[in-house]
Amino acid sequence: MTGAAVLLDLYDTLAGADSALIAAARRRGGELAGVDPDCMYEEWRSTVDARSVGGLGSPREEVRHLLGACAGHSADDGVVDEIVRLEAASWRTGVWLYDDVVPALEALRRDGRRLAVVSNCSWQTAGVVEATGLAGHVDLVVLSFEVGLLKPDPAILRLALERLDADPARSALVDDSTANLDAARALGMKTLLMDRRAAAAAPAHAAVRDLAGAAAALR
Repeated sequence: MTGAAVLLDLYDTLAGADSALIAAARRRGGELAGVDPDCMYEEWRSTVDARSVGGLGSPREEVRHLLGACAGHSADDGVVDEIVRLEAASWRTGVWLYDDVVPALEALRRDGRRLAVVSNCSWQTAGVVEATGLAGHVDLVVLSFEVGLLKPDPAILRLALERLDADPARSALVDDSTANLDAARALGMKTLLMDRRAAAAAPAHAAVRDLAGAAAALR
């Protein structure tokens, strides 16, 4: 018999990020390569969808692509490696789990639910998962850049459910994106909107303020 699962978004649902720290590291990378720091930052920002399905290749290939877009030429291997290091370090140190997350994950597991993180992200998030210890609190981590799928494509949700051997009708998605929740609802899943800032007006999905609230709502 297939079981019950909770699929969980990562950023702004389980984890916060220091966007200023990450932006500063990206501009610093441009300075090291002798390109316009603002151009380098903008290239990181504007390529997020391509990077989040692994479309720009390895981290080094990705950096070379961004540099090429800003300067028309690449940097030497040492500079590229330093930019990759800066990028990875800024995410590992600049992202944290919200205080309510680990206790709520433990509560969901005690309730017999299998858990998966399903995140739209690029390669940096593999380091975030390691640095935060998140993988030790869930059964599965599905990162879009590794599987070549992005929410709200329901295929990435189906993939996570299949890997967990979970029944959509007995499962839920907790996410801060209405579009992602719409996709989950179309699969027959229960949905909860993570609204940590209480910013949603008349949301189309039941809203919670933290993961403890989500765990309570799913009981």
